[in-house]
Amino acid sequence: MQIRIIVLVLIFPILGISAVEAGELPAREPLDVLWEQNMLEGDANTSVHIEIRGGIFHKSERPAKEPSGPWPRRPADVGYENRGIVVAQYGEGFWGNGGWFLEGGLLGRVKKGSATIELYGKAIVHKLPYTQFLIDRSIPRESGGYEFYLLQRESSCPSATIVRKWTIPPQEVELKPQSVGPPIEDVQATLEYDDTAKRATVAITGLTRPFKESIAVSERAAQPRMGSLLDLIPRLAL
Repeated sequence: MQIRIIVLVLIFPILGISAVEAGELPAREPLDVLWEQNMLEGDANTSVHIEIRGGIFHKSERPAKEPSGPWPRRPADVGYENRGIVVAQYGEGFWGNGGWFLEGGLLGRVKKGSATIELYGKAIVHKLPYTQFLIDRSIPRESGGYEFYLLQRESSCPSATIVRKWTIPPQEVELKPQSVGPPIEDVQATLEYDDTAKRATVAITGLTRPFKESIAVSERAAQPRMGSLLDLIPRLAL
């Protein structure tokens, strides 16, 4: 299996991602932009992992494939094998191991003529700083909620179009009690498509209230290609 790794050192000013002061929590917005850009422009057959730590930007890519069985429903379950996208930046706390961890990827895809209808999900996690001597304990974390995207990707267009985006704040996520340990989140999403009605239906479970929405998917004009990461510098650096 071929894995491509890219390492850029001290490139924060170029990318518009600021190196954090010692102990500070990194800004999340530039990481969201980076995650979304990889979702829209990324190769549907490639998984991406980006980590920013100690002044080093590290990006690795590896081939991905559609699952042989059902699509994963939880963003955290997508992983490297099924078009996963991870963007993380650390630097918070005395040890610099706290920060943002954005994980997710492709949760479903259906063919629609020359295009595909795709559902992506992203879990937003704030990994809390912890002592380097932590042994046999889970790394402490806080949920920052979830984001789900319904996309239409034309074969003739290099960038997908966002048909609908849903933002789920942490307070709308249901916590499931466990017999041992703290309660956990179990947010899942599914995609169904009715080719006759030309409607996509997205259902999200694990929330404090039921959620299901049907969206008409029409023939959409090709969206102009997003700029390269360098084109985002002015907006990210503000």
